[in-house]
Amino acid sequence: MNFGLRGAKVGNAVASANLQQADFNKELYVLKLQLSKLYFNILKNTYQLHIDQENIRRYQSVMTIVNALSGSGIKPGVDSSMARAELSKVQISYNTHEGAVKKLQQQLSFLTGISASEINLDTIRKDNEITAGRFYGNMNDTVSNPLISYYNQQHLLYKSAEKLVRKSYLPKIILAGGVWERGSSIQNSNYRSLDAGLGYQRFTYGGGIAVTYDLFNIVHRRNKLSVSHFQTQAAEFQLRQQKQAISSATAEAVIAVSTAENNLRELPQQLKAAQAVYSQKVAQYKAGVIDLIDLTNASFLLYTSQLDYVETLNEWYQANLEKAASTGNLDQFIQTIKR
Repeated sequence: MNFGLRGAKVGNAVASANLQQADFNKELYVLKLQLSKLYFNILKNTYQLHIDQENIRRYQSVMTIVNALSGSGIKPGVDSSMARAELSKVQISYNTHEGAVKKLQQQLSFLTGISASEINLDTIRKDNEITAGRFYGNMNDTVSNPLISYYNQQHLLYKSAEKLVRKSYLPKIILAGGVWERGSSIQNSNYRSLDAGLGYQRFTYGGGIAVTYDLFNIVHRRNKLSVSHFQTQAAEFQLRQQKQAISSATAEAVIAVSTAENNLRELPQQLKAAQAVYSQKVAQYKAGVIDLIDLTNASFLLYTSQLDYVETLNEWYQANLEKAASTGNLDQFIQTIKR
């Protein structure tokens, strides 16, 4: 009888196995989060690449207009040089975003094992009327969040270790017993033949009880108990801190989602107005009312409006991703994105 020591050992072993599983789940969860962030970064840079392509076509159209007007003497020849400089500038921006996309695809290839040349992202989804309810519905916080489960299992492991230390210093009661039998051809009065001693003739039994207890290691026992207790407390504090960090991250993500949604409702108006301004400036430049600087300013306004939309859309995606991760619903979020 060991007063629960065997059960404490089993409990500690189970807690250790659960911690290892929780650690694996946490690392897998973090990897999924990292991949999701990388996916959205590639998506953002791909959108920006498309905007640069549109901007290049816009400036190529401007170049055609400038060359025609300069050739006819309506506009000075310097406009051609200015337009060519602007075209080179947007081409550099395109090259930069193209390089960024390739680098991010290489990172994604490293993490997934998929060849970078085989990575094709769905860039069709880019509407103006996006709401978070489309992704979440009634999605609530989950108690099975791997980012919390790991620290919870760590706390349970230290609690089981503390229990094991306490049980290991309790008394142990040992019950022992034995039965044996024998035969002999030798008697106290005479000697018999050897085969007469082959059968069992005597039966003997014995039993006993023993108690063991460590009386001379009190200081060492107290130290081990103190260490185990403080480790349990530290694990509990880590668990509380992680829960607070997750709660704070969720609140920040909710604010970020709301802000991004408000901006996404305004940006279509900005895009529409910038497009109208650019169209008017092109007509005015053809009529000789404005110079090339006014036209390039209008083109830049349209370009920045398009980039603002893409940046805000990415912020919205990232905020929803952070919310899903902090509430333990990352897998559900990923499955929803794939639809």
